[in-house]
Formats: sequence, structure tokens, C-alpha cells
Amino acid sequence: MSQSISRRSFLKCAGSGAVSLAAALLTGVCAAAQQPCLAGEPALLDGKAAVELLGYAPAPELGGVLGFFFIREPDLPRGQGTTFSNILYGFRPAVVRDNPRLYLSLAALGVYCMSQQVYMPYLIIYIQRFLGIADYTFLLAGVLIVSSVLSVLAGRPIDRLGKLRCLIPAGIVGFAGLVLMYFARSQWFVLAAGIVMLGGGMVISACCNGLIRDYTPAGKAGLFQGIRIVFQVLLPMVTGPYIGAAVIRGTGMTYEDLGTVKQVPTAEIFLAAAAALVLLAIPAALLKRKEAAK
Repeated sequence: MSQSISRRSFLKCAGSGAVSLAAALLTGVCAAAQQPCLAGEPALLDGKAAVELLGYAPAPELGGVLGFFFIREPDLPRGQGTTFSNILYGFRPAVVRDNPRLYLSLAALGVYCMSQQVYMPYLIIYIQRFLGIADYTFLLAGVLIVSSVLSVLAGRPIDRLGKLRCLIPAGIVGFAGLVLMYFARSQWFVLAAGIVMLGGGMVISACCNGLIRDYTPAGKAGLFQGIRIVFQVLLPMVTGPYIGAAVIRGTGMTYEDLGTVKQVPTAEIFLAAAAALVLLAIPAALLKRKEAAK
């Protein structure tokens, strides 16, 4: 049965995002603080600035502590079986046969994540080296904030029309954004194209995750977390970045970083990501066929 996003689920997602953001921030701060000066250039980040930025790191932990006291969790029974059997549960062929719509939803999420990983590892370098936009902070902040707001506003239409019905339109929007990114050169054009690209992608992710939740057998959500990570993280990470690397390998554009010559990512990574996203139509069509036959 279709469900809307609850307040507790939203707060969990927000907390998870905050922790991820903090981890990325800490990684960037540490790398920048340790960056050696080359040819007399100033350091990327001095010690004082690093300490000031690191001061924000406890914020997600504070949110987790507050959530522990203010968010009520239901008492769930402990799962049956051994730890090893529970880990392998989602990989069993019989389980796959019994839950085809769940695994098609996981495949749809995997396709989107793979498409995202084609360009995401190279995005900052692309903005700096190919587009020549040195100060990209406000550009990325604008794309993230506006896209997040649009994805939240899309929540009600998704609940009203249905996640599966909204999946393909969201995919078309994300595809259009990727194509626009291929043509975007000015900062304002990149901002607009990035909002379309990431906004559509966030709605795709919301639809896929909602479908996964709806098709997960009651009381067995924990047993499918391992296979979910395989589709959402493992498979995209061993496919998407290599597709992007293959696309930029023959461009002939290079730059030097810490004495190492590296390839400059070009706009073709977005076309490759768009081509990968087209594969979303396959699990979506199969899901619609399953729903029609139900």
C-alpha cells in the first residue's frame, strides 16, 4: 500500500544527510589544511579557518542527541535467524522471485545512482578546469538549495499521483537537465541547468525509495538493507566513475595537480550520464507491467 513520507522518516533522512555533509566537510577541511604550498602560492586553508570550520562538526551529533529524546521509535521484535543468514536473505533467488517489484525498484534506483556517478566524481574539477569558474561555492549552494526545495514541493504531487506514475516524468526532467549541462558555459546557465538536473534527480530518488519502501514485505525491512546498499552504492560506484573516465580519456585536455598530470573532465560526461539514465525506462516499464497485471 502506498504511503506518504512521515515526519519521523523525514527527520531521519535529514539527519543522515547532515552527517554525510559533515563528513564531506571534514574531509575537505583536512585535505585543504594539509595541502602543501606550491611555487610560493598561499595555502588553500590556514589553521585558523580550519578550526573555525571544524567547529561546526558537532552540529549533526547534536541533532542526533535531540532526536533520541524527541522522536519516538516503536518497539520492534528482534529478527529471527542467525546474523549471517539475515545478511544473505536479500540475495536468495527465492526471495527475488517472491518480490519482483521490490527488486525492479532497486534496479531503478541503481540506474539513477549509476547515472549520477558518471559525472559526480568529476563535477568540481569540471567547474574549475573546464568552465573556468574558480569561485563555485555560491553556484553549488544555489543548485543544492533550490533543488532541495523543489524536491520537497514535489512530495504532495507524488503522494497524490503515485510514485510509479511520477518516476518517468522525473526521469525526463533529469535527462533534460543533463543535456542542458552539456551546453551550459556561463555561471547562470550552469545554475539553471544544475537545478533542473539535480531537482529531477532528487525526485527520481524519492520515487524509487518510496517504491522500495512500499514493496518491502512488512516486518522485514532490515533484511533488505544489504541488497539495497548493493544497488544504491556498490554497483553504481563500480560502473559510473569508469564510464566517466572512459569518456574523458581521449579529450587531450590535461592539468597538473601536485606534480601529476590529470585529465580535464569535459561536458561529454553529462551526455554519458544522460545515456545511462535512459536505462531507467526498463525497470519502470516492467514495474508498470507488473502493476497492470496485479
